[in-house]
Amino acid sequence: MKVHQSIVQWTFGVLLVGTLAACGGAAPPPAAPAAEEAASAAEEAAPAAEEAAQVVSTPRPTQDTSAIERIDGNGILSADRLQVLPGQIITVTMNTAATLSERAWIGILPADAPYATEGEGDAADIGYQYVAENTVFPFNAPGQPGIYNIVLYPDDTDGNDSSMAVLTFDVVPVDPATIQLALDKDTIAPGEDLTVTITSAQPLAADSWLGIFVADAPHTSEAEAPYLEYQYLGIETSATRTFTINQEPGDYQIRLFDTDNNGSEITVVDFTVR
Repeated sequence: MKVHQSIVQWTFGVLLVGTLAACGGAAPPPAAPAAEEAASAAEEAAPAAEEAAQVVSTPRPTQDTSAIERIDGNGILSADRLQVLPGQIITVTMNTAATLSERAWIGILPADAPYATEGEGDAADIGYQYVAENTVFPFNAPGQPGIYNIVLYPDDTDGNDSSMAVLTFDVVPVDPATIQLALDKDTIAPGEDLTVTITSAQPLAADSWLGIFVADAPHTSEAEAPYLEYQYLGIETSATRTFTINQEPGDYQIRLFDTDNNGSEITVVDFTVR
C-alpha cells in the first residue's frame, strides 16, 4: 500500500536561516605590437567573461527519449498542457463512466518505468492522488526535466489490476537566457537592504526561490543548497525581493532555483559586503 505523500502537497519544508558563516621593480621593456594587441583583446574579453561567470546552470542528466512511447490518455485522461517547467502545476482531468474503487488513484511515473499493473505503478510513482469523488487533479510537475506518464489505476492493492489510462507529458528545463537578475547595488554594508529584481520570459513555479550564498559555496543540488537566507518568488514574470544583509564582510551571491522540489540552480549574481 502507499506510504509516501502526494505530490500535490506543496513541499515547502522548514528551511533554517543562518549566518556564515604590487611589488615594485625595473620597468618592463616595451611590448611588441602583437603582444600589445593580445593584451588589448584580453582586456576587452574580461568583462564578457565576468558577465558569463554570473550565469550558472546545474548540469542536468540527458535522457534517451527515442524509445519512449507518447500516449494520449485513451480518452480518459487529459491535461491543460503537456509541457511544463519544473515544479509548475499541471492540471489533469479524468473522464470515465467506469465504476472505480474508493482507492482508485492517479500517479506520476517516469516514462521509462513499468506501469502496466497497479503494483508496478505503486513501486515507481513519484507522486499520486486518490480519485475519490474528484475529476480534476492539480499536480506539481517533477523538479527534474524529463518525460513522465500520468497513469490511472482502478484500485490500490499493490497487485495486478491493470492501468486504465496513460497520458505522457514533458518537464522542460528553464532556459537561463530567459531569466534576468539585477541588484540595486553590488556593494553593500551590513544592515543595509539589498533589492533583487527578477524578470522571466515565462512564469516560474510557485515555489521557485532566491537564496543568499557565500560566493565560493558549492553549486549543489537544490535539496543540498547551503543557503544563508531565502525567499520564495511565486508565479510571476517580474518581481522584486528585498533582503536585509546581516552577513559579515565578504563576497556573496544571489542564486535562483526553479523549484523547491528537487529543482536546479538557474542563474546567479554577485555582490560584496563591506
